[in-house]
Amino acid sequence: MYAEGGTRGAAEWAGNRMLYFAPFAGDVAARRQGTAGMDGAIVDRDALRATIKEVIVESLRLDGVEPAGIEDEAPLFGEGLGLDSVDALELVVALEKKFQIKIQSKDVGKDAFYSVATLADLVASRLAAQA
Repeated sequence: MYAEGGTRGAAEWAGNRMLYFAPFAGDVAARRQGTAGMDGAIVDRDALRATIKEVIVESLRLDGVEPAGIEDEAPLFGEGLGLDSVDALELVVALEKKFQIKIQSKDVGKDAFYSVATLADLVASRLAAQA
């Protein structure tokens, strides 16, 4: 079913985009279904970050906060956006639902959940793993 020695797909970074390569067209259709409306073949990091910002604001019901007002590299917890551990749990559930991915408890830490940019990297890696 796969190309000789092939896998379901591969991913690599090219500029600010993560490119997904599929050995046959069926994989592209499968990824499209699981990427919450984003193009399954190419995930634009800027679009992914914007979507994550929307998920943060909507799922945590952050009144008075606009998604565009959240800096990509700003801390989400403590001095930054001011999120706490309960918010982190709610955010994990929201991201799993939005992107149809699984986030393991070992991934929920200071590094992966530091900022929108680090969350985008985590989500992109999970999407690539599903490819």
